[in-house]
Amino acid sequence: MKNILKIALAQLNPIVGDVKGNIIKLVNIRDKLSDEIDIIVVPELYVTGYPIDDLVLRNDFLELVENEIISLAKLTNDGKAAIILGAPRKDNKSIKNSVFVLDKEKFYLIEINIIFRILVCLMNKEFFLLVLYLAQLKLEMY
Repeated sequence: MKNILKIALAQLNPIVGDVKGNIIKLVNIRDKLSDEIDIIVVPELYVTGYPIDDLVLRNDFLELVENEIISLAKLTNDGKAAIILGAPRKDNKSIKNSVFVLDKEKFYLIEINIIFRILVCLMNKEFFLLVLYLAQLKLEMY
C-alpha cells in the first residue's frame, strides 16, 4: 500500500484563448513526469489562459473548453498522474469558474468558490465551518 502522495505543481504560462495549445503544453509536461507523481496541478483558468474577458461569453469557446477537457480526461487512463485544472464552464444560463479533477478517463467537477471557503477555514482553523462547507461540496462525475 502506498503511503505517500506526490503532487507536481506546474506553473505553466498559458496563452489566452489558445485552449488546444494550452492542453498540448500540459500533456507534454505530464508525459515527462516521473511515474512516482500521483497528481499534476495547474493554475486557475489554465485551460483558457487569463484574463479571458469576452471570450468566456462565447458559446463556441465554452464548447471548445468542454470538449478539450473531455479529450484530456480520456488520456488519464494511462496510469500516469491525475490532473487538477481550472476552467470556465456553462451551467444552465450562468458561467462558473470551476476546478476539474481528471483521472481514469473520468472528470469530477468542483465549484471554485467552495474550494476557497475550505482553504480559508483550514488556514483559520475554523473546523466547524469546514465541516459545513465539506457537506456542501458536491462532486459531479462525468
